[in-house]
Amino acid sequence: MHGRDAMTSGNPRLSLESAYLRTGYLILAGVSARDAADHGKRAAQERAYRSMGMQCVEVRVGRRCAVLDRLLHRLGVREWLFITAWNPHSRPLPRWRNRARQRALQRALRRNVRVLYCGLGVPDDRSWRSEHSVFAGPVAAGRARRLGRQFRQNAVVIGRRGGVPVLLWTNGKDIERDGG
Repeated sequence: MHGRDAMTSGNPRLSLESAYLRTGYLILAGVSARDAADHGKRAAQERAYRSMGMQCVEVRVGRRCAVLDRLLHRLGVREWLFITAWNPHSRPLPRWRNRARQRALQRALRRNVRVLYCGLGVPDDRSWRSEHSVFAGPVAAGRARRLGRQFRQNAVVIGRRGGVPVLLWTNGKDIERDGG
């Protein structure tokens, strides 16, 4: 995610961390990832979902989210994952290739989760494009890390009901920030 940061800093890991922490992770609770193709370009903007009356929950690493906790309680989910297959290892790919990777990710998740919703990783820096993502649960941290590695992501966002979202690096080092 956000490859420019990784390329412009002396410490790529810190730049990536900064980019992840400056991203809002939107869970589009009214849209099943199984039906994502039907929504096409409308998925690009949060306001489009809100205007269609869909619940949109923004998650930030290190910040507890009461709305998410209520949604998780209603869904009967304790552990969750927010992940994308776009732009592996922060290297931009053509849109058609990213879409194919995202469909493969959804197929990989579909077999073992009860909840699979569309998501968007929306960077605070509006010069960057949002990345199509998925919110899935229940997914334990170990499986989340394996999926991140499988789809060549630097990190994924995970959490537990009642806790704060954590940036889980696929190489084993995790970040939890207080939202201060």
